[in-house]
Amino acid sequence: MIFWFSGTGNSLYIAKSIAQQNDTKLVSITSAVNSEAEIFEYYLEDGEIIGFVFPSVMGAVYVKRCVPAKALK
Repeated sequence: MIFWFSGTGNSLYIAKSIAQQNDTKLVSITSAVNSEAEIFEYYLEDGEIIGFVFPSVMGAVYVKRCVPAKALK
């Protein structure tokens, strides 16, 4: 599951690419925040990755390897 935020579309492009390569779904952070929901719950399948894609400041690029949810237990 890839959570994404994009101001110009660049981060969305990257999020889509990561999701496609890992056969996982995209979740728009903006859509979630703009919804009327008070609680946000998301469930991962066994072995499913979780990632966050968002713009960086001043061209700095930080890459963090996603780990399977099972490894977080």
